[in-house]
Amino acid sequence: MLESMTKWIHGWKKRGWRKAGGDPVKNQDLVKALHAEIARHDAVRWHWVRGHEVGDEHAHKALNDRADRLAVAAARAAAA
Repeated sequence: MLESMTKWIHGWKKRGWRKAGGDPVKNQDLVKALHAEIARHDAVRWHWVRGHEVGDEHAHKALNDRADRLAVAAARAAAA
């Protein structure tokens, strides 16, 4: 997602939400929603974090794990 929002989105918008090869951008609804949310802020700082690693040596990634849990819970609630 990082490169989607920092590198590729400008070209996608210019090409009518199509990738360089002409295929439609996947998950356009999610990309557009995220783009709208970050536009509401003066500055957004992106930091890539490798996801889904567990164990004490990866305790600093607790926020990524929490985001996963929140996303799964929201998806389950929406499907119910």
